[in-house]
Amino acid sequence: MEAIIAVLAIVGVIVVISFLIEPLLVLLAFAGVVTLVALAISALAGLSFVISAIIVAALGIAVYLGGWFD
Repeated sequence: MEAIIAVLAIVGVIVVISFLIEPLLVLLAFAGVVTLVALAISALAGLSFVISAIIVAALGIAVYLGGWFD
C-alpha cells in the first residue's frame, strides 16, 4: 500500500507541474499516471492490466471533468 501511495505522490507532482508547462505534457503525464497506477493495481489486486488501466483512466477523466485541476 505504501508503494502505491508513493507512486501516486510522485506522479501527482509530475501532473501538477505538467499542467503548468504545456497541455501536451499533461497528456503524456496522464498516460504515464494511468500506466503506473494500473500496473500497481494489477500487480497487487490481481486484476488484468487492461481492466486496471480502464478503471484508472475513467477515474482520471472524471476528476479532470469534475474541475479539480481547473
